[in-house]
Amino acid sequence: MDKFNFITIGYDCSPASALRGLNMRTFALPFDWVESNITSLEKCFHTHFSFFHTKLRLNKKRTRLIDYHGFQFPHDYPTITPDSTGENIIVNNWSDFYPENLEKYKRRIERFNNILNDDNPIIILCRYPNSHVIFLRKLFIKYYNKKNLIFVNSNPDKMFIKIDDTFILSCNTDINTWNEANIWEENIVNVINPDFLDTAIDTDIYNWHKLIKNPTPIPITKKRFAMTFT
Repeated sequence: MDKFNFITIGYDCSPASALRGLNMRTFALPFDWVESNITSLEKCFHTHFSFFHTKLRLNKKRTRLIDYHGFQFPHDYPTITPDSTGENIIVNNWSDFYPENLEKYKRRIERFNNILNDDNPIIILCRYPNSHVIFLRKLFIKYYNKKNLIFVNSNPDKMFIKIDDTFILSCNTDINTWNEANIWEENIVNVINPDFLDTAIDTDIYNWHKLIKNPTPIPITKKRFAMTFT
């Protein structure tokens, strides 16, 4: 796997958690433990991360900090007793810990940019509707001129397609329990196999959706953030 780089891009912490559980995550990146969405990501890339993790405010339940772009940070600041949903409540003096967290994210951003500017292919783990992954491909091309991408996306609507130099594999990682590491691993192993890549269906941004029958709505639940990370 030395010739591949790995990143996780949201929407939640489950791809990073899976990568860490498989001992494939050797360092932290900016979106690992953050709740993201494609709108926030586009704004972030457009401004070159200038406002990432700035202008923080607490959500109403005081369980997450939300930044200028709308990224949510549930794991970076000290917490106290969980609320009724199992999420930890962020301490009142969270701003005392802001400078060290800002520096931490600057290091993660630098690593992220170095990976995107590297010539090696990138395997991107994420959990989004398939249409959002198509849009993420567009963002990486627009802001990083990066096309040799392999998305492994957690989504019940399975597909394996190739659009130009980008591969997108969607797989259901929640068959028996939520975020099954063995399913992530199986699909990561598949996409580093050239013979498997040859089985992808060639398509384009206008016709890829025709390959999916009866798309499944993806429920978003709170349980994913009742987890603690370091």
